[in-house]
Amino acid sequence: MNTLAQRNTILELVDDAVSHGACYKRACNVIGIAASTLRRWNPAGGAVEQDRRLDAVRPIPARRLSDEQRQVLVDTCNRAEFASLPPSQVVPALADAGEFIGSESTVYRELKCVGQLTHRGCAKARRKTRAPGTHVATAINQV
Repeated sequence: MNTLAQRNTILELVDDAVSHGACYKRACNVIGIAASTLRRWNPAGGAVEQDRRLDAVRPIPARRLSDEQRQVLVDTCNRAEFASLPPSQVVPALADAGEFIGSESTVYRELKCVGQLTHRGCAKARRKTRAPGTHVATAINQV
């Protein structure tokens, strides 16, 4: 995303290149922006427009889980029999029992939102190990 000042600078550079004989498309390629993007930034009316994507009103999805459904999902995943299982095993186990709390991706997304996706279970979390530095081979077939 560009600020209004950056957009003005880019447009000035492209206009300067075109006025000195460069092709519009090639000038855009050199800068790394599509020609259609520059045309959108600078409409035929004149003034350069600010990026409006940040101010856009986004509708709430119709099938979004309610707060109660989210809480049921988290509580179900925290039950003793599922506490140490990842969502890829929780969802099929619930489906076998005839219970549906959401798709696997929904369970992953909601557990991530509440901070429970990093490590589940009683086992210790994985640790990063370093490559051994004491025994390094410098030639083949060393004894």
